[in-house]
Amino acid sequence: MTLRLSHNHKHNPKKKIRLLVLVLMLEFTVSVYLWRTWKPDTAVGFLVKKGSEYVVAWRDVGTEQNYYYKTVSSLNEALEFANEALNLSASRNVISDAELEHIWMDERFGNYVLLWKTANIPYLHQLTFQNYHDAKYFSEAFRKGAYTPSPFGHSVLLLPIRN
Repeated sequence: MTLRLSHNHKHNPKKKIRLLVLVLMLEFTVSVYLWRTWKPDTAVGFLVKKGSEYVVAWRDVGTEQNYYYKTVSSLNEALEFANEALNLSASRNVISDAELEHIWMDERFGNYVLLWKTANIPYLHQLTFQNYHDAKYFSEAFRKGAYTPSPFGHSVLLLPIRN
């Protein structure tokens, strides 16, 4: 028994090539999209005030010693970057050495000075802010336990946001 194909059932090689090109273009588009949207998981971060600027420093999972950082001009910009780009937010520091004993804020000559003392370090620390909103943010974060000394200075501890 032989099977015969009529002329109408032959496959068109041009259609096969078009289909192959279409599939390759689709795979390429998906690959580029995934590559652009993929971000490594961030292990830990710090929000630090340096002069009139703010530094967000972070370390990705799997990198023991390499920190990356971004310097911005406003607290809102720093918080937005930490939250949206790195998926980090202020979090409680569980290390008891950084536990606050006292914290208060003074207004001096149009600036806001945040002062605090930790339980195990016998020094009084301070940060000076030009606006009340920024000083209040750091004050509240420190009160909630997010204060931490870091390689970049006194900072708010940033940890991954749990979804």
